[in-house]
Amino acid sequence: MTIAFLSITSGILLIWASAEKLERYSVIAAKQFGFSPFLIGSTVIAFGTSAPEMLTTFFAALQNRGPMIIGNVVGSNVANLSLVFGSMLLVVSLKKQVIKQDPTIYRNLIILLLSSLLVWLIIATDPFNVTSSVILLISLIGVISYWYKTNSNESTIEEIIEEKNISFKLFLSLIVLVSAAWLITNGANLI
Repeated sequence: MTIAFLSITSGILLIWASAEKLERYSVIAAKQFGFSPFLIGSTVIAFGTSAPEMLTTFFAALQNRGPMIIGNVVGSNVANLSLVFGSMLLVVSLKKQVIKQDPTIYRNLIILLLSSLLVWLIIATDPFNVTSSVILLISLIGVISYWYKTNSNESTIEEIIEEKNISFKLFLSLIVLVSAAWLITNGANLI
């Protein structure tokens, strides 16, 4: 039990540190390659913040731990939505600001609602098959394409952060992230 606790605790600490570094170095590398702020935000940061969940789910799938996968996905989404919306509403209410009535916000909320309904429908029918995966992947590509087309007038990035050995730091943070996800999954299996 002590080994399981140490494995999970060290995995969580390593995932926290390495995911932050992975995201940071990915953004710096993307800026150095001249990617637009929208592309960085919709792909690099989005996938970078999801990397811990994806890797933990991957290792759980390798060990045939279905309940751990569902718990990870549902828990992560509930926590992310609750924390982001809750924090935003708290800050807005404390500053007594009015939320800007922008049509883009409504379109994005409709996309959020439709994607939530799609995921619910897939989970309610048969969640673990190739067809469901293809549907979700096509939906993701469609949403990112839509966002790219509606935000294509963004300015380019002017500030490029100069940092040495970005490729090595990016690779190292990815290795630590994979190892941390493995520690968490194996620690959970020991319980």
